[in-house]
Amino acid sequence: GKYYYHYTIELGLGSIQIQYLLQDQAKNIWCASYAEGLTKFDGKNFTHYTTENGLCGDIIWSIVEDQQGTLWMSTEEGGLCRFNGEAFISYEGENDTTISDGSHSIITREGHMWFSNYEDLFKYEG
Repeated sequence: GKYYYHYTIELGLGSIQIQYLLQDQAKNIWCASYAEGLTKFDGKNFTHYTTENGLCGDIIWSIVEDQQGTLWMSTEEGGLCRFNGEAFISYEGENDTTISDGSHSIITREGHMWFSNYEDLFKYEG
C-alpha cells in the first residue's frame, strides 16, 4: 500500500521551517531551513548543521549540488556558501556583493550556477 512518513524535530529533523529540499547524488535528503540551518537525512539518521559547526548562515534560501557532488547554498548572513562534505566555505562576489535575500538557484547542463535574489542575477563559474 501507499504510506507516507511524518518526520519531526523529535525524530531529529533540525527545523520545521523548511525553505528548500534537495536530494544529492548519494541519495541523501538535504533540508534547508529558515533560521535553523541545514539538515541531512541519509534515510535513517539526521545530521544537523548550523553556524556553530561552520555553516555560513542559518537562514538558507536555496541549495544546489554541482557535478562534483559539492553543495552550494545561498544564505542570508553568509552569502554564497559551499560544503564539500567536510567544511563550509563562504564566497563573496565582485565589489563584496553577497548572494542572499531570497535567492533561488539552478545549475545548467554546462555546470554554471545561477543565483537570483530580489534585486540581482548572479552567475558563478568556479
